Amino acid sequence: MFDERLNKYKKALLLGTGGGNDIVSTIIPAQHLQKREMQTDAAGVLSPGAIHRYNGNLECIVNRIQGCVNRVIPAPQEIPVSFIDNSLPKFVRDESLEISNFYNFSIRYGTSRLVEEFNKLITQEGYDLVVAVDVGGDILARGNQDPTVLSPMMDFTSLYLLSQLKVDSFLLEFGLGTDGELRPPGMEEILNELKEDGLMLHESKISAKDIEVKRFRNVFDKVKKERAGHTGVMTLQTLDNKSGEDIITQYRFRSQINKKIWYTPFEIVLPNQYAGKTYLIDGKGLAKKRMQTAFSYQNSLEQYVKLKCICPEWKTEMDLFYLWSQDNWTTPKRQGNSLFLLVPSTRIPSKQREEIIQYGLTDSDSDLILLWESDMKDFNTNGLTYVNAGQFALLSKQDGEHLRRTADQIKQYQN
Repeated sequence: MFDERLNKYKKALLLGTGGGNDIVSTIIPAQHLQKREMQTDAAGVLSPGAIHRYNGNLECIVNRIQGCVNRVIPAPQEIPVSFIDNSLPKFVRDESLEISNFYNFSIRYGTSRLVEEFNKLITQEGYDLVVAVDVGGDILARGNQDPTVLSPMMDFTSLYLLSQLKVDSFLLEFGLGTDGELRPPGMEEILNELKEDGLMLHESKISAKDIEVKRFRNVFDKVKKERAGHTGVMTLQTLDNKSGEDIITQYRFRSQINKKIWYTPFEIVLPNQYAGKTYLIDGKGLAKKRMQTAFSYQNSLEQYVKLKCICPEWKTEMDLFYLWSQDNWTTPKRQGNSLFLLVPSTRIPSKQREEIIQYGLTDSDSDLILLWESDMKDFNTNGLTYVNAGQFALLSKQDGEHLRRTADQIKQYQN
């Protein structure tokens, strides 16, 4: 999984890049590093499409996982959702794995503050290495060349973060394609690109027979009772596959407004040639190569607008969710004007997408509603005041300065 270049390090922080169960995936590389007598801690990234509380306190930039941790979907009435990070430290202890500390990083406060706080943690804890761990491959996406990405906000922020750290950083990729976010032609093109550019540092292979994988499976058997997800299940299935054939499976992504849910199914192919393969990649070099996606931003609204403009087909973590304007759109609190992001992926079949937007226009209880300018002609806006916001439209129940100021801000984010 790693080569001799990592032997010089003493203490590593492993960062699960994409939210969900990515923090769980750090268990496998942590064991490999511990064989080199390296201390290891683990971290994950918090979805900006949810609000997280630590022992009753709202998320800050760096959050140590201890005590009671929970999360909710931000809406006029908060909706509790499962959060495996709360249980993971216990599951790891039960398996006698040597991961001492667990952290969650919030990306909603902007990249400048995140970089500052992350580097401060590195200094305080004495880390001399950061290994970002991605399972699936969405962090490698090139932009609109890979239109099937489903949850890029945390991954792309993690990649940008690697370029800004005081210590050496690497990206470890495995389970290529198992998150359903890259297609086989894109996987092949990206791997060839990384090799040609000298960014692919080491290739290896893991097996279902490896003790590290077996211990990961023991933890994951507990994890999936609370939140199975899809990527971990499919990654293990590729390791268990003895047929030598590609795996063809159904995937579906979810769109949700308050408690109303829609599912969009699609088929994915997991090429057998990538099963069990691990790739160690130059983190800083890849970030420089992916400046279109791994960029800095002031707040989640800026990142959201820019990503949607790169590829309208992408489904992001914040589609159909709410932001609040307090502290320049960085607050996890319900303070200031609420903005409903009614911008579902254009990949969604047109009839279903029309239903989602019309439902959102009717049911949304927010001060402002954001949607594509191109969608305006197709829907009844129920008498809402309209202001152009570049490629977007901004709607409000009342005309006011906050409406025009927000529209101007969104236009700036598109430049």
